[in-house]
Amino acid sequence: MLPRSSKSPKPVKQTKRIEKLNKQMKRIEKLKRISMAVAGWVVAFFEIHPAVAQHWKPTTAPASSWTGIACSADGTRWLAAAYSGLIYVSTDSGNRWWGANAPQKKWNAVASSADGQRLAAAANGDAVYISTDGGTNWTRTLSPLCPWDALAASADGSRLAAATTGVIWLSADWGATWTPGNSPQARWIGIAASADANNLVAAVGNPLTSDYGYIYTSTDGGTNWTRTSAPFAEWNCVASSADGKKLAATSYPAIYTSVDGGLTWRSNSAPAKLWGGIASSADGSKLMAAQFDSAGTNYVSTDGGATWEPTDSPGEYWLAVAGAADGSRWGAVSYPYTSDAVGAIYIASLAPPQSAPAITVAVAGGSPLVSWPASAVGYRLQETPDLASAVWADVSILPTVTNQQNQVLMQAAGGNRFYRLKLQ
Repeated sequence: MLPRSSKSPKPVKQTKRIEKLNKQMKRIEKLKRISMAVAGWVVAFFEIHPAVAQHWKPTTAPASSWTGIACSADGTRWLAAAYSGLIYVSTDSGNRWWGANAPQKKWNAVASSADGQRLAAAANGDAVYISTDGGTNWTRTLSPLCPWDALAASADGSRLAAATTGVIWLSADWGATWTPGNSPQARWIGIAASADANNLVAAVGNPLTSDYGYIYTSTDGGTNWTRTSAPFAEWNCVASSADGKKLAATSYPAIYTSVDGGLTWRSNSAPAKLWGGIASSADGSKLMAAQFDSAGTNYVSTDGGATWEPTDSPGEYWLAVAGAADGSRWGAVSYPYTSDAVGAIYIASLAPPQSAPAITVAVAGGSPLVSWPASAVGYRLQETPDLASAVWADVSILPTVTNQQNQVLMQAAGGNRFYRLKLQ
């Protein structure tokens, strides 16, 4: 883990990807939100929908500068790598982790086969390494020494694609040999593959003067590439369904999706955030996007990116995410972007959809009266003065039941006050 300092937090410059996110963070402005003015003070209200992943839990992995995470198709085997040199694995759905017998390198990206036995890890300024035994032992491949930014693997692990500044490099023999693809000369920041790795999608950051670029696709395993209609943007990461038809890409400040292999793209209802990593279920219906911010929250979509909801992940600089093929289990790694931040690995389960109870706010004697159905059990009322903050406090006032409604009469307060119901 990076050394701590008593001074004010300062950005930690390490990987090119982190430097890119740093530039984007400096341009972020707080979003203006519409509130409801009531009797001289401001109240806004909404409810937390329990359809999202509500159970993010820290793991036994140590704090570190985690940069990549991958998992098997069933979500039982996990792999995570850190820029500090660590590679950790888990074989029990992410509950327990231990250090792999891997060399100390500045790891930037990882990939896994569907069974979790064949793994790949790419180091900054070094080679791509592979493991054929679930991470117990690692072998350096004959890949070029590059500042690798992203890795993708076929379901059986035999085919690999690696993104770096220059061209995209390919291997069709378990990493034994590597050849350059006919991709444009660019700074490739993200890459993803279909199950057979015939269909690839990759995002570009401008290698000359800025971090803007385009998204390209390949339908012949990376030999040839075509620029898609995705806009010229600050791309960070891409994801693909198993058939390569449903794609997703993160940028600052939007998330884009495609349902036709990259021919057409659309932005959606995701809020304007500095988005980092993104992962997709095998059918492309479920997506998880990482928010790279001190109060960052991972967001989930269960309709292919049409709508998004925040999860209960803690405020972290989330850099990368991965998920099981059915979208029932997810993992995320955070990066200690500032000296007071702690990099960690979290695991979550996606709860089945439920109907969220309606919450209303009325005025009673100049004070806000918060109500919700008494039939909605297992919820607690929370409040915060700032929606941009990830800090919510439980309301200590116990509700009373009137006309089959739970009611809490709050004290009048100046400024903004936001309320939510959270499933316990």
